[in-house]
Formats: sequence, structure tokens, C-alpha cells
Amino acid sequence: MSIFGTPQFVTGPETFGTPSVSAPFNTTVGDAIAVFYCGSDTAPTIQDAAGNTYTPQGPVLRSSGGINCQMWTTIATNAMVGNTVTVTPSSANIRGIFVWDWPVTGGTASLDGVANGVPSSSENPITTAPFSTSGSDEVVAMAMENDNGSPASAQSGYTLDESGFSGVMSGQHITAPLSSPQSDYTVGMTMSFGPTTGVALAAFFKAGGAPPPGGGSGPSNRIFTTEVFGAEIITAKGITFGTSTRTKITK
Repeated sequence: MSIFGTPQFVTGPETFGTPSVSAPFNTTVGDAIAVFYCGSDTAPTIQDAAGNTYTPQGPVLRSSGGINCQMWTTIATNAMVGNTVTVTPSSANIRGIFVWDWPVTGGTASLDGVANGVPSSSENPITTAPFSTSGSDEVVAMAMENDNGSPASAQSGYTLDESGFSGVMSGQHITAPLSSPQSDYTVGMTMSFGPTTGVALAAFFKAGGAPPPGGGSGPSNRIFTTEVFGAEIITAKGITFGTSTRTKITK
């Protein structure tokens, strides 16, 4: 049986030079949380009302249409009923934010990795680069921005969370957790209006890992191994992303 329950999914509104605050959701210690942002800002900051610490999964990625996107993750160390996530721009506007919170029961979760895709030419669907997973109980959150304002549909085996939010953002999560490790795995969404450019980002969490309180401080203290077209670049806490890279986290 999976340790992951059904994720809560909430959004935060488009804002112009002011913070975007998500709708409330409930967080318990050990929950796996992913946050997706799109907007004009290149240096947004993130916090939640419960006081959890979020790790940016690579720098802000920019689509060919000029929209910036980023993903953050955390394994919750603080619980709160009615938690909210706030993304604050340094200067420019925010198109919106997505938040997934997976409740975890009967075990512990850890971040297995993240993947992205930034197509330089139009495609449909817009997908992440191929990536590998290492767990036998694993969940995936994926979001995308598309540059033609098209509504998007979910990939087979995924549940659509949002289509065409603020005209450019769509999101989905895996319906049933992956029960075995995957290789050359991709996640994408299909646009109703046909091929376009954009940004795709996915975060994947697996069962297993040290408990958040007292037993470890979560993904921020792990080594990030970024695989770029077969070559490996290892950095501590910093990630260098290029177009269509994938990232995995190892202890």
C-alpha cells in the first residue's frame, strides 16, 4: 500500500508587484509539497504560514515567449491547518502559483528528483526531458506554461488539476503512484490550440528517507546530481540547468 494519500491542490492568483497567496490547505509533518510559479519576476521568494523551508529546484527558467517559471519543494517539518504559501516578487508581476501537498501515512517521503523541458521550437505536447525514478512507491506533480494561451489536457494516468490558469498555466498529478522504478520517463500536457513553446517542470517524491523532524533537514542538505544529456555535473546545493535537463537527488 502506498504511503501517499490524495494530494491537496490549491492555486494562488495573478498579482502585479504584490505577493501571491495561495488558498488554504492542511499540512502535517512529513507531507511532500511542491510549488510551481510563473511570472515576469526572475527572483521571487517563497514561504508558507507554517514556517516550512522550501528548496528552489534550479534557477528560474524562461520560455521562448518570455515567461519565467520555477519549482520549489519541501518535506514539511511544521504542521498547520489552513496553511498558505506566499510567493513574493522582487519587482514584477506573478501570473500564478500552484501548490500540491501529499499527505504521508505509515512511512516517510523524500524528494527523488525534478525534471524540466524548455523547448526551443513549438511542440505538442510540451514535455519534460526523459528522467529516471528510483522508488517503488512514487508520486509526480507536473506543471507547464504555454506561450499561446491554450487550455491543456492531462497525460494518460494523470489527474488534471488546472487547465489554462491565468491563460498560460496548467497542472496535473499522477493518479496512482508508480510502483516500480522508471527509466526514460517523461511527463507532458497537450494543448488544445496546437504546438507552441513553453516550460515544463515536474517534481517526484518517493517513499523512504529520514524523518523530517530531528532525523534530517530534508532535501536542502542533499547532493544534487544534474544529468545533462548523459553527462553528470555534481554540485552541492547549487544546480546548473540548461534547456531540457533532468535532476535527481541522492543522499
